[in-house]
Amino acid sequence: MKITNLITNEIKTGRTLKASSWRAVQVSDSRREIWHYATLMAVLNGSNFQQVSEGWGSMSDKHGMGKLRRGVALKGYTETV
Repeated sequence: MKITNLITNEIKTGRTLKASSWRAVQVSDSRREIWHYATLMAVLNGSNFQQVSEGWGSMSDKHGMGKLRRGVALKGYTETV
């Protein structure tokens, strides 16, 4: 699975999608948390995406966040700074 799919794919509440060391947890009907290893990186609330951590600043953190943003753009979601 691609990291972009953590945004674009549907997930039932309580379920998790994995893409390498990244995972998306559907916490409720409207809240999805995106984790890289043990760090919460972003939250998707409905159609609003927000990055909550820079992680460790590694290239994999930066590339992964870029792929998540591509998923946000594909779905037409908004990003909150």
